[in-house]
Amino acid sequence: GKIKGFSPRHDDILFFNKTANFKFNLDNIRIPQKYYRQRNNMAGANPGDVWQFSHIHYSSPEREKHPTQKPEALIERMVLASSDEGDLVLDPFSGSGTTLRVCQVLNRNCIGFELNPNYIEIIKRRLSKDFFGFDSIDDRINRKPQNLPENKEHSNDYLLGFDRF
Repeated sequence: GKIKGFSPRHDDILFFNKTANFKFNLDNIRIPQKYYRQRNNMAGANPGDVWQFSHIHYSSPEREKHPTQKPEALIERMVLASSDEGDLVLDPFSGSGTTLRVCQVLNRNCIGFELNPNYIEIIKRRLSKDFFGFDSIDDRINRKPQNLPENKEHSNDYLLGFDRF
């Protein structure tokens, strides 16, 4: 840990869009109002641009062996705000597979990339777990596009995806 100075307690999340007509599902991510008055939106408040989520405790069942694993609730808020069921979500740095798992549970199509073989095994294990009464996913997790050049070092493991095509 850090000995001198304040230790960082936040992550920056950058939000970009190409046009002014981007998808933002506010109703999917509203939080309880601080004060309930008639003039407030009783469906809940906009969560704003500063969010508080606890880190994943070392004894949490969600915890994996990844140094920067994000809480599923954080990724869930981002996915719910920016996509609808059946939409495609890209995670180019899949790490521990949190985004892929959240997309699986929220019925989003998702493509993830990860080069580290240790993390690929974590992702496969997470995606094979049952959720909400459904059986684990099928062998399509190992599928890759046929037109990609063969990567001898990582074979089929460098492209992971969960989809319902």
